[in-house]
Formats: sequence, structure tokens, C-alpha cells
Amino acid sequence: MALLAKLQEDMKAALKAGEKAKLSTVRMLIAELKNEEKRVLRPLNEQEELVVLDRQAKRRQESIRMYKEAERDDLVATEQGELEIIQTYLPRPYTAEEVKALLRKAIAETNARKSDFGRVMKEVMPKLKGRFPGSEVKPLLDEVLAEYDEEPATGGSEPPAEG
Repeated sequence: MALLAKLQEDMKAALKAGEKAKLSTVRMLIAELKNEEKRVLRPLNEQEELVVLDRQAKRRQESIRMYKEAERDDLVATEQGELEIIQTYLPRPYTAEEVKALLRKAIAETNARKSDFGRVMKEVMPKLKGRFPGSEVKPLLDEVLAEYDEEPATGGSEPPAEG
């Protein structure tokens, strides 16, 4: 609920400051969050709020791509501005190294092997939601699982030493 309250405060500030682009974007985000609450028939938790914001950011990215192809620079600028505002409310994205560390931890916790790909993904994906592209997790997991296959016959249940 903290995100919705922050958006409402920012909406008031943007209204007072005359920031039309920020005002319209924040209003749209508030509307999207309230629509999602109506859809699920309960207040959203922080994770669900971030999913809504991430969905809006992805829509802007797709629009930007399409407008660039159509050479509509005026619309690209508008969408880019909205995207930048939305990103201020999203948490800092994870780096590939941070994701690998989370994968190693999940492998250690689940005693996973290469064949336990699904178990590790099930453990890690909720933590990555909105902070790292899901499509880029599989190659990182393959890389991390390969590290365990290279170890001597110690069982491979402990992650390799960091450093």
C-alpha cells in the first residue's frame, strides 16, 4: 500500500508544480493499481504493485520500439518520458552477477542438480519479478548449474566460493 500512497503524494506535488507529463503518468499508474485491486478483489501487496508497474514499463518499451519503426519521434519522446517516470517507482534492477548469486543460493537450499532446473526456477523467479527479465534467467541458470557439474565428486550441494 505504500506505493499507492507515494503515487498519490507525487500526484499532488506534480499538480502543484504544473508538471503535466508526470501528473498524467502518475494518475495512469494510480488507475492501473486500483483496477488491479478491483480485479483481485483485495488490496495489492508490494510484489503485486511492482508487477503492475513493470507491466506498464514493458508496454512503454514496446510502444517505443513500434514508434521508432514507424519513425514517429514525437510519440517516442512521449513514451520515453512516461517510461522514465515509471522507472523511478520500480526497484533497481538486478545485475547478472546478483542473479547468479541468488541462483547459487537457491541451488544450495534445494540441493538441486542439473535435472532440477524447474525446482530452482520456481524458487528464484518470484524474487526476480520486476527486477530482472525472466527470459534472461535460463542462460544464467545453465551457466551456474554447469559450475556444479565441473566440481570434483563432493556432491555439488555447496555453491562455489565467491571471489
